[in-house]
Amino acid sequence: MENEKYRLVNEEIFPITKSGTKLLSMGVRPLANFEPTLKIYNIQLTSVISFTPAQFQEFLNIIPKFIHHVKDVFENITLFNLSNYTVILCKNKILQFHARNHNLYKPFYLALVTTKTIIAMGDVLLNLLENRRIRAKLHPNLNTRNTEIIIFRRSLKPGQF
Repeated sequence: MENEKYRLVNEEIFPITKSGTKLLSMGVRPLANFEPTLKIYNIQLTSVISFTPAQFQEFLNIIPKFIHHVKDVFENITLFNLSNYTVILCKNKILQFHARNHNLYKPFYLALVTTKTIIAMGDVLLNLLENRRIRAKLHPNLNTRNTEIIIFRRSLKPGQF
């Protein structure tokens, strides 16, 4: 039930690496009043970073300042803090996103090249996220309480309800 809080509906998924090991998805979170959300995750769903439009805007404003000065390091260095993640530079120009608010998922690792791809797509992704806000209002029959009941029933074993 814990990770149901982070599930997206009306979701679109895009691969962001050539190998398909990292995916980017956008949708709305029904248990957070249909808040538009952008998630970047590995194919196994063991590590995830997620952003609301305001948090993703913060990410786009801060990360380009650091990305051009990144050099290979021998030990981990904390680069900066976002509202919900600490960003750490690791060996081989890999960025680690460590969640500050929850520990549901493992820390997320993102190569510098992939980060540059996300930054290049930033305006388009922000525009798509903002359009999710309009789509969320088109679902008048889905409210948070009904969605909680549906998810609760799905989590029960047969014959419990």
